[in-house]
Amino acid sequence: MEKPLNNNIKNSIKLHIAPNDDGFTCAIEIEDSCKKIMTPEQLEMCVSIAHGLAHMAITDPSEVFRMGVHSQAEKAKKLSEKKKKNSSNVIDFLIHLKKKRDEEQWANFEEEIQDPF
Repeated sequence: MEKPLNNNIKNSIKLHIAPNDDGFTCAIEIEDSCKKIMTPEQLEMCVSIAHGLAHMAITDPSEVFRMGVHSQAEKAKKLSEKKKKNSSNVIDFLIHLKKKRDEEQWANFEEEIQDPF
Protein backbone atom coordinates (compact mmCIF):
# COMPACT_ATOMS: atom_id res chain seq x y z
CA MET A 1 0.00 0.00 0.00
CA GLU A 2 1.42 3.37 -1.01
CA LYS A 3 1.75 6.04 1.62
CA PRO A 4 0.06 9.37 0.84
CA LEU A 5 2.47 12.10 -0.18
CA ASN A 6 1.19 15.54 0.70
CA ASN A 7 3.56 17.33 -1.70
CA ASN A 8 5.61 18.30 1.33
CA ILE A 9 8.79 19.78 -0.12
CA LYS A 10 10.48 19.53 3.29
CA ASN A 11 10.42 15.75 3.04
CA SER A 12 12.23 15.49 -0.26
CA ILE A 13 15.46 14.56 -1.96
CA LYS A 14 17.52 17.72 -2.39
CA LEU A 15 20.00 18.46 -5.16
CA HIS A 16 22.45 21.14 -4.02
CA ILE A 17 24.50 23.14 -6.52
CA ALA A 18 27.23 25.46 -5.28
CA PRO A 19 29.98 27.40 -7.08
CA ASN A 20 33.61 26.42 -6.56
CA ASP A 21 36.99 27.30 -8.09
CA ASP A 22 36.52 24.82 -10.95
CA GLY A 23 32.92 25.76 -11.76
CA PHE A 24 30.38 24.15 -9.45
CA THR A 25 29.76 21.23 -7.12
CA CYS A 26 26.68 19.00 -7.02
CA ALA A 27 25.53 17.13 -3.93
CA ILE A 28 22.46 15.03 -3.20
CA GLU A 29 20.91 15.19 0.26
CA ILE A 30 18.46 12.55 1.44
CA GLU A 31 16.52 13.49 4.56
CA ASP A 32 15.91 10.70 7.07
CA SER A 33 12.23 11.59 7.04
CA CYS A 34 12.09 10.63 3.35
CA LYS A 35 12.89 7.04 4.19
CA LYS A 36 9.93 6.97 6.58
CA ILE A 37 7.44 8.76 4.34
CA MET A 38 8.24 7.40 0.87
CA THR A 39 7.82 3.84 -0.25
CA PRO A 40 11.03 2.14 -1.41
CA GLU A 41 9.88 2.56 -5.02
CA GLN A 42 9.20 6.29 -4.57
CA LEU A 43 12.54 6.79 -2.84
CA GLU A 44 14.37 4.90 -5.60
CA MET A 45 12.65 6.98 -8.28
CA CYS A 46 13.49 10.32 -6.60
CA VAL A 47 17.10 9.33 -5.85
CA SER A 48 17.59 8.08 -9.42
CA ILE A 49 16.22 11.33 -10.89
CA ALA A 50 18.47 13.38 -8.58
CA HIS A 51 21.52 11.32 -9.62
CA GLY A 52 20.55 11.70 -13.28
CA LEU A 53 20.24 15.48 -12.95
CA ALA A 54 23.58 15.72 -11.14
CA HIS A 55 25.25 13.50 -13.75
CA MET A 56 23.85 15.56 -16.60
CA ALA A 57 25.02 18.82 -14.97
CA ILE A 58 28.52 17.43 -14.45
CA THR A 59 28.95 15.77 -17.85
CA ASP A 60 27.32 18.45 -20.03
CA PRO A 61 27.19 21.71 -18.05
CA SER A 62 26.94 23.86 -21.19
CA GLU A 63 23.70 22.23 -22.30
CA VAL A 64 22.25 22.30 -18.78
CA PHE A 65 23.12 26.02 -18.52
CA ARG A 66 21.42 26.74 -21.86
CA MET A 67 18.36 24.74 -20.79
CA GLY A 68 18.21 26.78 -17.56
CA VAL A 69 18.36 30.09 -19.43
CA HIS A 70 15.71 28.88 -21.88
CA SER A 71 13.50 27.68 -19.03
CA GLN A 72 13.70 31.05 -17.28
CA ALA A 73 12.81 32.86 -20.51
CA GLU A 74 9.82 30.55 -21.05
CA LYS A 75 8.64 31.13 -17.49
CA ALA A 76 8.91 34.91 -17.89
CA LYS A 77 7.02 34.72 -21.18
CA LYS A 78 4.20 32.66 -19.66
CA LEU A 79 3.94 35.05 -16.73
CA SER A 80 3.77 37.97 -19.15
CA GLU A 81 1.03 36.25 -21.16
CA LYS A 82 -0.91 35.53 -17.98
CA LYS A 83 -0.75 39.20 -17.01
CA LYS A 84 -1.86 40.13 -20.52
CA LYS A 85 -4.97 37.93 -20.26
CA ASN A 86 -5.96 39.64 -17.03
CA SER A 87 -5.89 43.09 -18.60
CA SER A 88 -8.83 45.00 -20.04
CA ASN A 89 -9.72 45.50 -23.70
CA VAL A 90 -7.98 48.89 -23.81
CA ILE A 91 -4.76 48.69 -25.82
CA ASP A 92 -1.80 50.69 -24.63
CA PHE A 93 0.56 50.83 -27.60
CA LEU A 94 3.50 51.89 -25.45
CA ILE A 95 3.18 48.67 -23.47
CA HIS A 96 2.85 46.71 -26.71
CA LEU A 97 6.01 48.29 -28.13
CA LYS A 98 7.90 47.67 -24.88
CA LYS A 99 6.90 43.99 -24.92
CA LYS A 100 7.99 43.67 -28.53
CA ARG A 101 11.33 45.30 -27.72
CA ASP A 102 11.79 43.02 -24.69
CA GLU A 103 11.05 39.92 -26.79
CA GLU A 104 13.65 41.01 -29.33
CA GLN A 105 16.17 41.61 -26.55
CA TRP A 106 15.51 38.11 -25.12
CA ALA A 107 16.03 36.60 -28.56
CA ASN A 108 19.28 38.52 -28.98
CA PHE A 109 20.34 37.63 -25.43
CA GLU A 110 19.89 33.90 -26.06
CA GLU A 111 21.97 34.18 -29.23
CA GLU A 112 24.73 36.06 -27.42
CA ILE A 113 24.98 33.73 -24.45
CA GLN A 114 28.54 32.63 -24.12
CA ASP A 115 29.30 29.27 -22.61
CA PRO A 116 30.79 29.88 -19.13
CA PHE A 117 32.33 26.40 -19.03
